[in-house]
Formats: sequence, C-alpha cells, structure tokens
Amino acid sequence: MSGLPATTGLPTIAATAEPAFVRNGSATVKSAYKEALGFEEMLVEQLSKSMAQAGGLGEEGGASSGEGESEGSSSTGLVSSMLPQTLSEAVTRGGGLGLASQLTREIDPAAAASEEASS
Repeated sequence: MSGLPATTGLPTIAATAEPAFVRNGSATVKSAYKEALGFEEMLVEQLSKSMAQAGGLGEEGGASSGEGESEGSSSTGLVSSMLPQTLSEAVTRGGGLGLASQLTREIDPAAAASEEASS
C-alpha cells in the first residue's frame, strides 16, 4: 500500500464524498480506501458490462442484424462500450456503493478505530 506512485490509475473523489473516518484518518487509511475504491470501481464496471450484454447492448449480443444497419450498429457498439466505464466512474465519483468503506476496515483495522473516534 505504501510507496505507490501518484499516477497509479486509482480513482479520485471529492473529499466531501469520502467517509469521515477516511477524511480524518491516517495516510494508511486514506491509501487503503483509495485502493478499495479502485476495486469497487472495477467491480461496478464489470457488473455494468454484464448488464449491457444481457440487455442486448453488447456488440456480440446486439439486437440489430439486418443489412444496411452497419452504421447504426457501429454507433450502438461505441456507446455500449463506453457506458460501463462511464457509469462506474460516475458512481465512484459520487462516493461509491459503500463497499470501499467496508473493504477499508478489513484492509486496515486502524480504520475502524479511526471511525469510532470520529463518531
């Protein structure tokens, strides 16, 4: 967890969207939360990809298969490929689903003590 370069690709969110125990926590707690949030973002992206494919938005499971629809299907393919990533980034920027907070407590037990102290 320590020694990570500043450009690790981990998500950043507004400090106001972070739980109080993270905002007031140590550098270790903040690092653990950032890593957990990265995992949560990846999980949301994978779930939304699965939903898009199940809903017929995926390139392989597209609803259109007739002639002359190549232009429409390519634009649909582009949108459907961007949708999961955009959705996961938006959820993460909004503070996530809450899974990152739980994971942070598991990764760094000091986070739970920090949370109790800030309550």
